[in-house]
Amino acid sequence: MLNNEILQGEIAMALIGSPEWFFSQGQTREMKELQEWIEGLRVDFLELFSPEKLSQMNGEELLENVFGNGNKSMCQILTDDNNYRNFGAPGKYKYLFIVYKNNEATSWTIKNGGQRSVDVARSEAKIHAQEVINNLLKCVEIIKDQSPLSTIENYYELDRKLSSVYFYTYPWVLKYFQMVFPQYFPGMYADDTIKRALKIIGLPYHGNQNRLINAGEISLFIRKCKLNNIIFNKVYANKWGWEDKEKVLPCQNAEFNMKDRTESSPVDTRFYKFSKNEKSFISVVTEEKVKKTDFDEFEEAKYIKEISEIEFDDNYCPEIYTPIPEDAPQVIETKSSKTYPRDIEKSKYALARASHKCEFSSDHWTFTRRTDNLPYTEAHHLIPMSQQCLFEYSLDVPANIISLCSTCHNSIHYGTDFERKVVLYELFNQRKNELEGAGIYIDWSALLKMYGIS
Repeated sequence: MLNNEILQGEIAMALIGSPEWFFSQGQTREMKELQEWIEGLRVDFLELFSPEKLSQMNGEELLENVFGNGNKSMCQILTDDNNYRNFGAPGKYKYLFIVYKNNEATSWTIKNGGQRSVDVARSEAKIHAQEVINNLLKCVEIIKDQSPLSTIENYYELDRKLSSVYFYTYPWVLKYFQMVFPQYFPGMYADDTIKRALKIIGLPYHGNQNRLINAGEISLFIRKCKLNNIIFNKVYANKWGWEDKEKVLPCQNAEFNMKDRTESSPVDTRFYKFSKNEKSFISVVTEEKVKKTDFDEFEEAKYIKEISEIEFDDNYCPEIYTPIPEDAPQVIETKSSKTYPRDIEKSKYALARASHKCEFSSDHWTFTRRTDNLPYTEAHHLIPMSQQCLFEYSLDVPANIISLCSTCHNSIHYGTDFERKVVLYELFNQRKNELEGAGIYIDWSALLKMYGIS
């Protein structure tokens, strides 16, 4: 047992949101009793639906015991049972089970990926149910082979190997993984829930197409807290809840979590120029050569005004963007300045690609453009165009152009260093892969230096 005085001292000293704070909050008698009860529920579940048990089921038994409407079927327990909601709530959309029967229906329905739901005979439902479980068990074997998942790179590799099974990130599937591998999967399954937690704690966000990798970030952090995943969830929910009734800001320790994550990653603190022909790094620009350039308010205001006067046609629909390296623009020199041209059409494309929403948070309110009655957002070059001389390929590309509400855009230029870091870090992790696709390789530390942030 922990000495109570020591424990109280740790709580007092630990910043809210730090691993030490989470650990301390999880040491109460209530939490210990909850953990014991939770682990009992997990044992009960696995006695019925462990991978070994599922592999022994087939036909009628498999269809009803896993996908049936009865409150003892596996899918119903994972989504509807109040006791098992302690392991996280994956939602109640039946079609995500792939094989399901609506409450009043006598026939079975299947839905594969993006296809329409189709009613099928019971015999066909059995065949599809078997296919789903075979693929689920295939995922389990892949996870076993990839264990231990001790770095975010491990989660990227796991994601790549699991991607052959199209439903591997369905919430109920992630919850099943959590039941079987509690050390590797947090009890958070929905994109918005995971993204919100990453923001509050101060952990990297890897984009909205990487649900499993984002969940991996949380799992790695939980292991630092030395807590059971579900107890971590309880501590988190007690402090921040599961949804925003009001704006929730990053926790006190978010900046330190962010710094620890970047400093512990095996990433060079320099950034590189990239050759699309040789597919290899061909020259290095040291971080010392990155110089913070003064923010040109006149040029920025002129650029924003030009974009605000664009009128978007009702039929304007941007093509799907595939990042590729593009030739760098030529510098424009005058007696007093050096600038790089920015293509308004590319900024127009970037705003439309984001559906005229703020890419830091799509929930941010913004007013209506008078030119075309669309939500007003502003285009921002994540890597400033003033740094183009350091890169072989163009920075004026959609991979580097972000759609932001006025508040977020101004916070990047005029906010405190901590506020700027929070916004920039979110955007940096969203766009890192696209930037690399465009031949733009940059390290987080170098980006901060460009903005004059220590």
